[in-house]
Amino acid sequence: DLFHATFVEVGGITETGSCGSATISELGHVAYQCVVFNGCGPNCELRTITFDDGSTLVIQESIVGVIAHGQSAGLFEITLTIDGTSSTGRFAGATGGGAGTVILPPFAVITASGTITLL
Repeated sequence: DLFHATFVEVGGITETGSCGSATISELGHVAYQCVVFNGCGPNCELRTITFDDGSTLVIQESIVGVIAHGQSAGLFEITLTIDGTSSTGRFAGATGGGAGTVILPPFAVITASGTITLL
C-alpha cells in the first residue's frame, strides 16, 4: 500500500534526537513520536511511532542528499526503510520504504512517501 507521511518536530531537539507529531495516511495520527539520530548506525536515524492500539512502527532514515535553498539551511533528501523486525503489533513483519525531504529551521518538517506492506 502507498503511504504519505508528515512528521512535524516541534517537540524540539533531545539529547539523542528530535520529537514531534506524525500523520501517516491510512495509518493515523500520533501526537508524540521521536527519532534517534544515529540510532541504527552512522547516518541511520531510527524513528519509532507508537499508535493508540500500542502497535509500533519503526522506520530507519538516512540522509542521501542536500538541496541548497537560498540563505536558509536548505533541505535534506532522505530514504526510509520500514523495519518490520523491530516494529510490533499490526506492524510486526511489515516491509517497505520510500523517500522524502527534511525542511530545517525553525523546526524540522519531514514529508515522505513510499510503500508499506503489512503481514
